[in-house]
Amino acid sequence: MAKRQKSKNRKNSKNGEVDVAGNNNHSDNNEDYAAGGNSKGNTQVENESIDSNNEESAETAKLPDNCTEETKESLSSDLSNNEVKESVPQDVIQENANENSPDDLNSNSNLELLPEMNHKETAEALEGVAEMEEEKEEKQQKGEIKVNNNNLDEKDVNTETDETSQNQDCKETAENSEAGVSSQKDFSENDNKEFDGKTDPVEDPKDNENKNLKLKEIHHDPIISSGPYSLVSLINSIPVENSEIPESQNAQVTSIESFDSNIYIGTSVGELLHYFKIDDEIGYMLISRQRFSETKTRQIKKIVLLPSISRALVLSGSILSCFMLPELSPANIGKIKDVNDISLDWDSFKLDLRNSNKIAEYDQTHGIVATLLTKKCIRLVRVASDSIKLIKDLNYPNSIAGIRRSNYAAAATQFGYDLVDMIRGQKIPLFPISTSFNKTENDDVSTSKKLALKPLIFPVGKREFLLSCGNTKEEPSMGMIVNTNGDISRGTIPWSSYPSSLIVDYPYAIAVLNSGNEVVIHSIHDQAQAQQITCDDKVKVSSVSHIFNFANDKIIELIRLSVLANNGDIKDYELKEKISDFDAKISKISNISSSSLLYGVKEGVKLFLPTPKLVRLVDLADKNANNTESVIEDLQDEIRISDNSTDYGKVESDFITLLIGLILVGDLQFDRAFDYWIDGNLDPRVLIFIFTKNIKYIYGGLLTFSSLAEKIRNVRTKIQAILNDEISDSGLKSKKSAVNEFYKLFLNGWMNKRSIFKGEDGHVIFKTLEVSLVLEYLSDNSFTNVHAINNFTDLIKEYVLIMKDETVNILLENKKFYVACKYYEHLGQASNSVNLFMKLLENEIQDDDFEIFFQRNDELKLENLIEFIVNNFDDEQSIWKYGEWLVTKHPKYAVKLFASSQLKCNINEHKVLTLLDKISEDSGGLKLSYLQVLVVEKSEIQFIGDLIIEILNKMLKLLDQDKNLQESLELLISKYRILKIPKSTFDKYWKIESLKTIKNNEFVKLHNNLCNFISIISRESKIITNKNENKNVLKTCESKLKINNNLPYLLILIIFKLGSYESCIDQLCQLTDFKSAETLAMTFKIPIEFVNFDHKIDHFIQEHNHPRNKLNFTQNKDKLIVPEEEVVEVVVEEEEEEETGNGVLTKDDSELNEKLLLQVFEHYLSLNDFNLIENFLNNHKIFKFNEHQEQNIDELFKKFEIILNKIPNNFPIFLINMFLSKNLIKINDNLNNSLMIKNLTRSENKRLKKIYKDIENSGNYYHANKPN
Repeated sequence: MAKRQKSKNRKNSKNGEVDVAGNNNHSDNNEDYAAGGNSKGNTQVENESIDSNNEESAETAKLPDNCTEETKESLSSDLSNNEVKESVPQDVIQENANENSPDDLNSNSNLELLPEMNHKETAEALEGVAEMEEEKEEKQQKGEIKVNNNNLDEKDVNTETDETSQNQDCKETAENSEAGVSSQKDFSENDNKEFDGKTDPVEDPKDNENKNLKLKEIHHDPIISSGPYSLVSLINSIPVENSEIPESQNAQVTSIESFDSNIYIGTSVGELLHYFKIDDEIGYMLISRQRFSETKTRQIKKIVLLPSISRALVLSGSILSCFMLPELSPANIGKIKDVNDISLDWDSFKLDLRNSNKIAEYDQTHGIVATLLTKKCIRLVRVASDSIKLIKDLNYPNSIAGIRRSNYAAAATQFGYDLVDMIRGQKIPLFPISTSFNKTENDDVSTSKKLALKPLIFPVGKREFLLSCGNTKEEPSMGMIVNTNGDISRGTIPWSSYPSSLIVDYPYAIAVLNSGNEVVIHSIHDQAQAQQITCDDKVKVSSVSHIFNFANDKIIELIRLSVLANNGDIKDYELKEKISDFDAKISKISNISSSSLLYGVKEGVKLFLPTPKLVRLVDLADKNANNTESVIEDLQDEIRISDNSTDYGKVESDFITLLIGLILVGDLQFDRAFDYWIDGNLDPRVLIFIFTKNIKYIYGGLLTFSSLAEKIRNVRTKIQAILNDEISDSGLKSKKSAVNEFYKLFLNGWMNKRSIFKGEDGHVIFKTLEVSLVLEYLSDNSFTNVHAINNFTDLIKEYVLIMKDETVNILLENKKFYVACKYYEHLGQASNSVNLFMKLLENEIQDDDFEIFFQRNDELKLENLIEFIVNNFDDEQSIWKYGEWLVTKHPKYAVKLFASSQLKCNINEHKVLTLLDKISEDSGGLKLSYLQVLVVEKSEIQFIGDLIIEILNKMLKLLDQDKNLQESLELLISKYRILKIPKSTFDKYWKIESLKTIKNNEFVKLHNNLCNFISIISRESKIITNKNENKNVLKTCESKLKINNNLPYLLILIIFKLGSYESCIDQLCQLTDFKSAETLAMTFKIPIEFVNFDHKIDHFIQEHNHPRNKLNFTQNKDKLIVPEEEVVEVVVEEEEEEETGNGVLTKDDSELNEKLLLQVFEHYLSLNDFNLIENFLNNHKIFKFNEHQEQNIDELFKKFEIILNKIPNNFPIFLINMFLSKNLIKINDNLNNSLMIKNLTRSENKRLKKIYKDIENSGNYYHANKPN
C-alpha cells in the first residue's frame, strides 16, 4: 500500500486566550479596550503544555497496487507543513494599544491568552478531488461508468466497466473515497482529515464502506406526515467517529452552517467538517476535517459566517475564534473566552448579489458588529478581516443565549428571558424559562444547571421573537412570541415536551422535541400543528446562511397566465406570445427556496423543502373558505414577508394580493378590499371584469393567473347577480348600493393614478377605466337634479382623456344628449354641440336631463344657446347660419345674438336690419330692440335716429290700438292744465303721475326713452336705414306728432330741437307749463327729467348729456337741453350778470332774450292772471342795462313806457311797486352816471389841454435862448 507522509514542525510559544468579558465596572461607552493609557490592565496568561518537537503525520488512503498513478495522485492529498508563528494578537481587540506594553490595556478587561490554532492547508486536497472528478467524467463519457438515478432523494452510483479486475478495485476505492456526497452519493470517511497540528491517517476505504453498509442496514428514512414540508437529502450521513479521538464514538453533530457550495459541520468533540458541492450529480464531498483543539474536546456550539469579510466565527466551548473562508484556516486575529452565545443583528441580513446567501451588513470602516453573550456582560465587538475590537459592554451578567434585532436583543440567563435595549442599556423582564425552578441565593450553580431548561430564541417576522418555556424537559412546554415592546403578540405554540432545538421558517415554527428524534411543525398564524416528522436517530434543526433553490412545476402551473377577456383589439397570437414570454420568465425564477436544515449523525443533512408558498396559500384559502377572516390574516402576514426586490417575489406578492382582493370582494368586505385594489399592484381591469356587464369595453387583452381565473369568474357571477337583482337572499339584495358605491370609489381612485402608469400597459388600462367610469355613472340613473348632471359632466371632462369618441358614442346610445352637448363643447367640437342642442330645442330628440337642467324653461335654453354660440364661434358665416335659424324659430333671440357685444367677429348691422324688416309681423319690436342695443350698448350713435323713429312708431301704434291709453293721456294732461299756479314743470308732473294714471307701462317707458334720446340728438340727425322715411329725424317726428296731439310735451321737445323757440313758448304756455316757458326765455333751455327704467339707457343719456360733452350755445343752441337737476332757477339781481351756457349774453342774444320774455309776458297778459304778471315783472329783467355801453335814455324810457302800457288798467299798482321802483331807479342811476361821466371827461380834457400848452411854451423858450 502506497503511503505518503508529510511532517510539520511547530514552534512552542506562550500563547493565551483573550478574555474580553470585562469587569462589572467596565464603561459601556468605551470604544476600544485601550480607552485610556493610564489604567492598568490585568493580563492573566494560562499556559498550555505544548510539545515543541511534536511531529504528526497524515496517511493517505490505502490504494490497490494495480491502480494507475493518476488515480493514486487524485486520491492523495499533500498537506504541506506550515509554520505558524505564535503571537499575542492584542492589536485585534484594542485599537490604540501600545504593542510593547500590554499593561496599557483597559483595566476593566481581563485578558487571558490562549495558544493559536495551527492550520493545515486544504488546497491540495481540493485539487485532488477535482482531478478525480475529471477522470470520472472522462470514463462516464466513454461508457465505463453508468449512473442510475433510482430515487429523487437518494442516488446510488453503480459502476460497471469492461476493464480488467485489477482496475475494478481501483474504481471501487475511488467511489468509496467520495465521502459526504449529497443526496446522490454515499461517501465514506476516508478523505483526508485535517486536525490542529497533525493529519489523521486515512482509513481503509473498504472498512469505511462496510461501516456505511452497516448503517444502511439499521437506518430508515424519516416518517413524514402530510404537511408543508418534504425532506431532500444533501448529505446521507455524517462521519463523526474519528480513531484519533476516543470520545468520538458517541459524538453528535452540534452545529451546522452553509455558504455557497460549502457546508460546515461542528461536532460535540470539537471537530469541524468541511463539505463542498462538486456538482448536482455528485453532490457534497467531505474535503477536510480539523480539530478545534488538540488537547480538549470542546463541542462546536455555533458557527457564524461573515462572507463579506471572508471570515467565520466559531464558538467551541466558551472560546470564540476567527477563521478564514472558505477553507477555515485560522485568521490569527485573536480569541475571546467565556462566550456563551453569539448573534449578529438579524435585521441587518440581506441577500448577496446572486440572491443565494444571507449576509450580514458590512461597513468598510467599522466592519461587522457582533453581539457576544458572556458570563459577565453582553459585549458588542466589531469584527474586521484583521481585527476584533470592543465597542462597548452592557451590564447583563450570566447571559447564555440571545438574538439581536436592530436596537433590541432578546437575551436569556439560566432562569428567564429579558428584552434588552442595546442603545439605552435597559432591560424589560419577560418570563422565566422554567416554571418549576426559581433560583435562590442558596442554590449552587451545579444544581441550577441540572434543573434549568436551555433557553431557545429565534426571530419571527420583522419585530418579534419566539421564546421557549416549560416546566421540565419531559413535560409539555410552549413557545411564546413577543414583540420589541415586550408584549405577547401572537398565540402560544404548544409542544408535548421541551424542544432541544428550534427554528422559525416563517410562517412555521420547527422544533425538535426532547426525545431528539421527533420533529413537530406548527403554524405561527393559528398555532396549530401542521406536520410531524419521526427519525431513527437524534437530530437537530438549524437555519443557515445559504439559500437552497429547487425548481418546481407546481408553481409554474399556478402562476402561469391565461386569457380572462379579449374584445379583439389584441390579436390572439399576440396574447399567446405574452403568455409564452411570461412562462419562460417564471420558469427561471420560480424556484422553491429554503435555508432550514435537519441534521444528525445517521440522518446526515436534509433540507426542509417547503411546499410552494402559493400552492400552500391557495390550498389554505380553499379549505377555509368559510373562515375568510383567518385566511386574510394569514395571507397578509405572507405579504409582509414577501421580497418584492426580486422578480419572483414581485409575482408572488401580486398573486397573494390578488387572492386577498378576490376573497374580500367575494365576501363583500368592500372597506378592506378598497386598499388592495387601489394601491396600484393589481390590474384594475380584473375588478372591472367582475363588476361590468359588458366586457367588450375591456381593452388590451386581460391576462391573469390561470389558477385564479375560475375564482375571478365565480366572484363575477355573485356580483352580477346582486347588481341584476337575480338573487333571493334579502341580505345580499341590500348590498347592491354598497356594491355600486365601492365600484365608483374604485374607479375614481384609479383615475388619480394616471401619472404613475406610463407606456402601453398604462394606456390600455386607462382606456378601460375611462369607459368603465362613464358606463358606471350612466347605469346609476341618478341624474335627478342639476348638481348631479354637472358632476357627471365635469367627471367626464376631467377623466376621459383617451376614449373621447367612444365616450360620445356611449352618451348618444344612452340618450344622454345634453351631456353629449357639453362634452362636445369640451372637445372643441362646437358645431356638433350646437346642432345637438338645436335638435333638443325643437324636440327632434328628447332628454330628461335637458329639461331638468333648464327647469323646462325655454328662455333659459335659448339664453344658453346664444351664450354658447357667442363664446365658441368667431367667424361671421357661423353666426349668420345660426342667426338665420333663430330668426325663423326664435326671432327674439336672433336679435340677442346679432346684438351681443361679446361677438368675436363683425356683423353687418344694415344686413341684420334688412333681415329683421323681412319678418312679416314684428309684434315683439325686434328691430327696436336691436337698434336699442346698437345705440345704447354698442355706442353705434349713427343709428340713434332710426331708434327714435322706431320708438315713436311703436308708441303711436300702441295709441291706435289702445283707446284706454288715449283717454289716460288726455286725463293726465287735463289734470296738469287745471293745476293752480305755482306748479311744477310738466316733466316732473309726468314723472309722478304717469305711472299712476297710465296703466300701460311699456308706453311710459317708450315715452321716457324717446324724450331722453331726442334731448341728445342734433338738429341734423338723419335716418340711415329706411329709404321711405324723411331723412331728417326731428322733422319726421314732428310730422307724425302733429297728427296725434296726445303727446304735447314730446312735440315741444322736437320743436325746440328744430330751433322754433317762439313756437315752443307758445306750446308751453298752452300746456300751462309757464315755468318751463320762462326758463326757455331766460336760458334757452328746456328742463327735462324723465325716469329711465333701463339703467343702460340712463347711463347712456347721462354720458351724452354731461356738460363736457355739450357744445357752445352760440355755436349750437339746440344742444343745450339739460336734465332738470342742471337747471338753475333764474332770479334777477341788480349786480348779477345774466349768463347762458358758457358765457355772457351777446347783443343778439340779449335782444332774443327780451323778445322771448315779452312773448311770455304777452301770454300772461292775455290770461289776465295778476299773479303771473306780478311774478314776471318782479322777477325778470325785460330790458337790459349795460354799464359798459352808452345807452340812449330816451330809448330806455320808451321801452319802459311800452311795458307800462301793456299792464291792464285795473292792475293794482302795489303789485308792480317793485318793478317800477327798480326800473326807475335804474334809469335814474343810468342818467346820473352818464352826466357824471360827461363832467369828468370835460374836466380831464381841460387838464390835458393845459399840460399840452405848458409843454409847448417851454419848447419855444428853449429855442429862443439857445446859445450859438
